[in-house]
Amino acid sequence: MGERERIEIRRAQPGDAAGVADVWLRSFSAALPTVARAHSNDDVRRWVREVLLPDSAVWVAVDTSARTSAEVSADTSAEASADTSVDGSAHAAADAGADAGADAILGMMALGGVDGDGCTELDQLYVVPERSRQGIGTRLVERARIEAPAGLVLWTFQVNTDARAFYAHRGFIEVALTDGADNEEHEPDVRLRWRPTDPQQTTSQDITQRRETMTEFTSVTVLGTGVLGSQIAYQTAFSGFDVVAYDISDELLEGAKKRFAALATTYAKHVKGAGDGKADDALARIRYSSDLADAVKDADLVIEAVPEDIAVKRETYGRLAEVATEKTIFATNSSTLLPSAIADYTGRPEKFLAMHFANHIWLHNVAEIMGSPQTDPAVFAQLVDFAGAIGMVPIEVHKEKAGYVLNSLLVPFMTAASDLLVDGVADPETIDKTWKIGTGAPAGPFEIYDVVGLTTAYNISRNGGPKQQKFAAYLKENFIDQGKLGVATGEGFYTYPRS
Repeated sequence: MGERERIEIRRAQPGDAAGVADVWLRSFSAALPTVARAHSNDDVRRWVREVLLPDSAVWVAVDTSARTSAEVSADTSAEASADTSVDGSAHAAADAGADAGADAILGMMALGGVDGDGCTELDQLYVVPERSRQGIGTRLVERARIEAPAGLVLWTFQVNTDARAFYAHRGFIEVALTDGADNEEHEPDVRLRWRPTDPQQTTSQDITQRRETMTEFTSVTVLGTGVLGSQIAYQTAFSGFDVVAYDISDELLEGAKKRFAALATTYAKHVKGAGDGKADDALARIRYSSDLADAVKDADLVIEAVPEDIAVKRETYGRLAEVATEKTIFATNSSTLLPSAIADYTGRPEKFLAMHFANHIWLHNVAEIMGSPQTDPAVFAQLVDFAGAIGMVPIEVHKEKAGYVLNSLLVPFMTAASDLLVDGVADPETIDKTWKIGTGAPAGPFEIYDVVGLTTAYNISRNGGPKQQKFAAYLKENFIDQGKLGVATGEGFYTYPRS
């Protein structure tokens, strides 16, 4: 995984005028070319500095992983260096030989009272950056939901299906698509106008209440310290969050400490930016507890990674609901179960959803986020933002689907492999070898089973059809009852060196 961008959402400052003007021009040149051509860069920059910034609430998304503009060129004026940093972005500065580019404004949003140069009296203006970064749109939209006055209206250039789904999931509906008749250039205005679907949810609450609802996470608890639970907890701590790792016994937590130490070694060797003690610093941000009430007493977010057994999960959430504070959001890492099958056991279905990670989280850095029909769209968006903050690529799943996206593709493949085994067609080594030679894939299905963990494979398979139940019995008899659970224990379908 490459070095992650550090995206900061903050109020615009006077020194941001050049960057905001550049983003404004780049966005409007596509939607309103006549307006954009009619004004020089200096005109727009002056309007931004003298009208937009003083009179409106403006937020910018800034890439803070880049060097400051002063480091790019100490001889260049602040305004000129801002031009360079936005026009060239981090990539252009890197091409010029810098280790990292100058600060780049990646997107902007203006709220309230905007008037002039194509932005006539919008309640809100959302400008999509030319070089879109994952999560920027989400963060800006959610900031608007917190800060905007009642009667929030969102205008956007985005008209494709994914964009409409993005906004619809956050409580907006399309109410107008202008045809250009209302602007003097008579050019089609491709912006969409949106409004909250539920006025009680998004317009009747005051700003203080919405800020409390959307408060940023500072403390995260992970329930379960198995292979993936440990990875989730460590990645979260590595990303700067305070983490509590919970498991049902001190003995299991001792095993977790060994896994965390191994992860720190892996990160230091293979993850860019994890050297110079940063990987070890993450360990200091992890606290251990076998007391559930103690583990979640300060948690803003609880990520559950207990065994893939619906009875176990329901029982866990029943106990969790009794001890967690009202503010706490619950997220399940279930790989196959639907949130709606668990939501009623959480005591807070509107603050419950699924957040599924892939194994080897530092390499396969996706987080699939899926709510139930009861999930608050604001909570969904907050989890998308959190996923980006811990270095994941958020995969937004807009409809409940067993297996999400990843496992909807992976599970049929794995099931086909297990069917070949239980039907006596071929042994695991032959099946793996055939797949790897025939497709060039780095791992075969039974190697993947070992990585995922045979306990997880067993729990999923025993709830399947007749062949899958036969495979579950095979796993239990030949591996699980003998303590052979895959890579985690050093032996499964294959034997591995113990770390």
